[in-house]
Amino acid sequence: MDFTFSEYSTSRLTIRKLRQDDCDDLMEIYADADVVVHWGMHPLVHKADIEKIISSADFNFNQGQSISLGIIENETQKLVGILLMFNLNEASVLSQKFACTQRVIQDL
Repeated sequence: MDFTFSEYSTSRLTIRKLRQDDCDDLMEIYADADVVVHWGMHPLVHKADIEKIISSADFNFNQGQSISLGIIENETQKLVGILLMFNLNEASVLSQKFACTQRVIQDL
């Protein structure tokens, strides 16, 4: 499946593709046991694992396989959540996961 993506912004948040400089903020999300338990995984504690996630996200986007987007708080420029869309192909139903830190959930 072929697709493109542009950034989307509101006054408070921006949704954009993940970047390598998101690594530290993304680590906070993937290291949070309360978040990743809903994904059926254990917390990730090694920066190399997060770097692989970001690299894989870029590769899978370019292949039309999945989209991994960062949710950025505009005021702080901190990545505060992620939006994952995967199994992107003509024959499947779009599966989605949404993870967000408590601060964003409270602000919604």
